[in-house]
Amino acid sequence: MGIETELNLSPTPGVASRRLKHPLLADRFSAVAELPPGLSPHPEAAGKLPSGHRVRLDESLQPVKALPIETNGGMTAVAGFRTVALACLTHLQSNEHGLCESDNPEFVHQARVAIRRLRSAIRVWKPSLPQEFVASFDPLWQALARQLGETRNWDVSCRNLAVHPPGVPGGRRDYPSVAVRAKTLRDQS
Repeated sequence: MGIETELNLSPTPGVASRRLKHPLLADRFSAVAELPPGLSPHPEAAGKLPSGHRVRLDESLQPVKALPIETNGGMTAVAGFRTVALACLTHLQSNEHGLCESDNPEFVHQARVAIRRLRSAIRVWKPSLPQEFVASFDPLWQALARQLGETRNWDVSCRNLAVHPPGVPGGRRDYPSVAVRAKTLRDQS
């Protein structure tokens, strides 16, 4: 019995993917390590089945809110961190396709919530976590949080421009060009 792994060789989710079967988890990591330079492995929570159902039913992507996290006093510190961190990563991954494929600002908001919760967990459990882990991952999450913060700022700007169109007090004569530029900058962030 093997583990099936899908390698997506495209920046677009679900495009140009290839399936590999490996008998052991370690072999799966070996296969990823042998990828050509420039390709970044990227785990995804959902497979093709939920996406296929959504397309078949003509449903749009919907933002996913964080679910409650259950911990108990009998857990070790690392087990408590692992439980919280995995819930945060699931929350983030549940909104990832919406971040990539939708202009709905709620996806950005939910991703920011997930990352903020994850970074808070790293700070709370920092004394119990390996220093190398904290030193490696916290700056990466901080950079992603900063990028999503910039995207959120552009979302707010685009919304404010839409609320104050030309001819309305607070509106601008050059609204169309400003709105198009703001949307372009939002998409680039």
